[in-house]
Amino acid sequence: MLIGFNGDNSVHTKTTTILSIPAKELKIGSDERQRDYFRAKKISKEWDWDFCGVLECSPKDKGDGLYSIVDGRMRLKALGIKYPDLVYPDGTLVMVLVAIRDRSSNFLV
Repeated sequence: MLIGFNGDNSVHTKTTTILSIPAKELKIGSDERQRDYFRAKKISKEWDWDFCGVLECSPKDKGDGLYSIVDGRMRLKALGIKYPDLVYPDGTLVMVLVAIRDRSSNFLV
């Protein structure tokens, strides 16, 4: 597997880009259930950045400019509970690592 590093600190392979972005640039699909809130609240109380990992997303939506979460919705919800508006108490943005795969690859089929 070939890996390329860009000046923007992103990592690229043949089919995937991994980069750090503000959590505010992510969106969760409308299919989320209200009961998931209670699970996310529990996760937020026990939050550990070591277990956050990389969130998997589809490429940026040309309409709203946001990335849709494919895997990691509950972690993003928990972050939103722990850090309202996805901003730390000191005002800095919460950043997360995301993996964006090329649509032509067999991504979570």
